[in-house]
Amino acid sequence: MPTLDSLEEMPYIRAMIQETHRFRPVAPLMIPHCTVASEEYKGFLIPKGTTIFVNTWGIFHDPELFDDPENFIPDRYLLTEHGTKPGVDGSDLRPTLPFGVGRRICPGQHVAQHSINLNAMNFVWAFNFTADTDAEGNPIRLDTFNFERGISTKPRPFKCKITPRSKEKAEIIERAFVDAGDTFSKFEVGLSPEDKEFVVKSRVRI
Repeated sequence: MPTLDSLEEMPYIRAMIQETHRFRPVAPLMIPHCTVASEEYKGFLIPKGTTIFVNTWGIFHDPELFDDPENFIPDRYLLTEHGTKPGVDGSDLRPTLPFGVGRRICPGQHVAQHSINLNAMNFVWAFNFTADTDAEGNPIRLDTFNFERGISTKPRPFKCKITPRSKEKAEIIERAFVDAGDTFSKFEVGLSPEDKEFVVKSRVRI
């Protein structure tokens, strides 16, 4: 299974993560900030005590900064054979999670980044993701605008098909699940009866 050390050898995974943050930023307007003193920016006076929203959505969907911004294109973060980045101006605008604006950053930044990297690598390594189908067997198109609104956003529940890429990988996942039992068991509180039954049956079976 991939580890954090594997990330350096996975440029497309890194590009996919960056494009995900650009395409649907977790915080479209960041976290509101307040000026502690009056500031001037490009001829505009920003009085002390002003609440400021950073429009990350607008920046990441600006066609002057990102070519074809309404489509999910991880390749925009990969170098071409000519050593430039695809896009309008070849700029290196790399979306990140909203860990902070100004001098203060989230103290959990590295935990969050490592978690995202590990999940992205392992999900892609382990599973095939395909669209769910309707009663007639036709793929159900996902609505990429169907997500919760607010300072922090997330997709609303949707259906898709997730299957192991191979029997061998399924076995590796199951073994890893059992090996991590001592670690996970400390946090297995408040589980639903269905989840408890799944955990017990899985560990006994494996």
